[in-house]
Amino acid sequence: MEVVAVEAFVLFFLADTGNLAWLTLGISVTLFFVGTASGITTAFLPEIFHTSYRSTAIGVSYNRGSLIGGAIPPQSC
Repeated sequence: MEVVAVEAFVLFFLADTGNLAWLTLGISVTLFFVGTASGITTAFLPEIFHTSYRSTAIGVSYNRGSLIGGAIPPQSC
């Protein structure tokens, strides 16, 4: 999703303007992209696990992915 990478830079620019209306619009667009990705994830994850342990497997895999993707800080130069 190259659009999300561009959206991040646009959102930083909108936050720097100090205009609340533009910032609200930027955050709304960003949350739209997050909602789109979450909808796909919640539809895809149940299909890859057997039904007897589907709930546990979804919870573990989703939260472990969030931990790895969100808890590792970027390296500063």
